[in-house]
Amino acid sequence: MIIADDTPQSPVKSPNPTHPHPPSLSQDPPPSYGAAQTSQTPLMQSNAGPSHPYTITSAPQGESPARRFFKAFAVALLIWVLFGVFVGTSINVRTSRHAVFQERESYDIPKDLHLDSCVNGPDMHSSSIFSPQTVSESFKLPLSSKNLFIISRGASYGLGGPRTFSIVPSSDISEDVVRVDVKIMYLHEDMLARTKVCRVRRRGGENGVGFFTLPLHPRNAEDWFYVDIVLNVPEVGYDPVKIQSFETDLPQFQHSNLGSLSDFVEFDKLSLSSSNAKIDAKSLIASNAHVETSSGSITGTYDAVGDLSLKTSNGKIEVTVNLTSSSNKGVLAMKNSNGRIEADVNLLSGSGKAQDDHFTASSITSNGEIILNVLSLPYESSLNLEAKTSNQDATVKVPQTFEGHYTLSTSNAAPALHRDERSENDPAGEGRARQVVSKSRMKSWMQGNVYWEKEHENRSDVRVRSSNARVTLWI
Repeated sequence: MIIADDTPQSPVKSPNPTHPHPPSLSQDPPPSYGAAQTSQTPLMQSNAGPSHPYTITSAPQGESPARRFFKAFAVALLIWVLFGVFVGTSINVRTSRHAVFQERESYDIPKDLHLDSCVNGPDMHSSSIFSPQTVSESFKLPLSSKNLFIISRGASYGLGGPRTFSIVPSSDISEDVVRVDVKIMYLHEDMLARTKVCRVRRRGGENGVGFFTLPLHPRNAEDWFYVDIVLNVPEVGYDPVKIQSFETDLPQFQHSNLGSLSDFVEFDKLSLSSSNAKIDAKSLIASNAHVETSSGSITGTYDAVGDLSLKTSNGKIEVTVNLTSSSNKGVLAMKNSNGRIEADVNLLSGSGKAQDDHFTASSITSNGEIILNVLSLPYESSLNLEAKTSNQDATVKVPQTFEGHYTLSTSNAAPALHRDERSENDPAGEGRARQVVSKSRMKSWMQGNVYWEKEHENRSDVRVRSSNARVTLWI
């Protein structure tokens, strides 16, 4: 039996209970998998009424895992580089500052020095291709500086080689500067690489040059090197150039080529300092001068105004001194140990009124002989003189213008007082007789007075002392 299906459709079977006409499916084929497509294709369309909100958007093209890995790696690498640059810059700043500090410490550069510019040994100007090779560098310093100075730091042991300092006139520099030339001769590059020369300064208008070396321990003759520093002073005609103040602090540098400095330069203040080397000046003029070394001699002629100090050890002092009073005072100090002192001294008045001038002279050593000749002393000026040594003789001579007290003392010997017949003429030209009075005398000690006028018997004082050797005073 056939039953006609005339019953209404159930809601379940109805494709769209709210629309009388069901939508038709699109006949276009679906896009292939992975195809790039940006337009939207409606899944269903309605002939009437509002359209359904359901749409499907095609997925973007997929990336392989390797490509995604390399992209991530590149981003991470960029971040790491930027971070490294930032951190590295900070570290470099700190490292740079630490390196500068280490460099100063390694080269033993004094803390009060400001380094304006430096040249390492290998970067200096080369002037020779044959052995020994030579490099050099020059610096100009203003002549008007409050103080000009040359300094060196860095010990050399063993062979090392000589080091010298000299002062010379120069016609090829302007009148308002001095020039410092530094020359190094060497056999081995390793030695040169451990040196540097700098233009330096201190506070208060002080300008100078510094020569610095790392610790040097030469092993053989190939490690030999020679350093020569020259101060060039401008020639300005017949009058010497005047320098306010000049100092050297040059350990192990011989100051042996100073020449006749008084011909072309004068110093208001002068300090020459070395060690393990000699200092020799044929003729030098300074208002106040200090000369010091050790294990080396001090020789030459020194003209000073006001103050002169000569000091060494394990070497001789053999000088001629011309000391002029300044503000009515003149001070000469000579000190040594394990070395002799021999000096010819002229004491001169700078005031024109000798009666107002007062001079002090000391000559002190140990295990060394003293020969001190005071050749001239302004009449009516006063002198306080001391000569002291041990285990060696001490001999002092004063001129006829000397008036005052004397004391001679030693041990294991008798002191001696001698009168020079050439000193018996009255310095005032009044025909007076000089009086020599011995007040006390013992086996190894004596004292007395010498004078032209009784009232001047204590104007000056001379003391000569030794031990285990003779002491002698010539008057």
